Amino acid sequence: MYIATMFSYGQDNDCVGVDGIRTCMGVFLAYRGVLYAIHVPASNPDRLDMGRAAFVSYVQHQAGPIAGSDAQLYAVLNGNERSAAKAEMGAYCRELNIGRVSIIRAHQHLGPNPQYQDAAAFLCEKAAGGTGCTIKYQRADDVQWVKNAGTPRVGYYFNVSFTDVLSASAAPAKGWNVVDARNSTTEVVDLF
Repeated sequence: MYIATMFSYGQDNDCVGVDGIRTCMGVFLAYRGVLYAIHVPASNPDRLDMGRAAFVSYVQHQAGPIAGSDAQLYAVLNGNERSAAKAEMGAYCRELNIGRVSIIRAHQHLGPNPQYQDAAAFLCEKAAGGTGCTIKYQRADDVQWVKNAGTPRVGYYFNVSFTDVLSASAAPAKGWNVVDARNSTTEVVDLF
């Protein structure tokens, strides 16, 4: 399991995730049996471009040119945060040559104030058959993190102070909510 902390990116064959998403965005890519993740804090346009460029470069270096029809791209967000997510993901799609993205916004189980939910952690587990992902989330403070047990990050694109290597049980019995229409909204966007 690889968990992206702020400003970091990496990969795993079975499960990737992001910790502490409030105004941040997590981006997951499932492609040819490998899962990739990046944790993208809200920031200025230059820093957002820096994160996208690092992630795209890394994925392309690992996977080569991407056949977009074989790739599943996801953006995960906390509630109504990050109103420009569709535009941000359009740039990821163009640079990765992936025409479709699923933008997922979690709305339930993240504290009592729906206007300002508690931070969330998201997981992207390889789906049965190896295509696509099952997306799960829970309140970040409730996750039973295990330090120094996960797959190490590949790199950072900015601040390197978030150094914990984290892992967690992804079992639904441990509090993870599988994303569905009752707890989240999913917008599938065809960009080209």
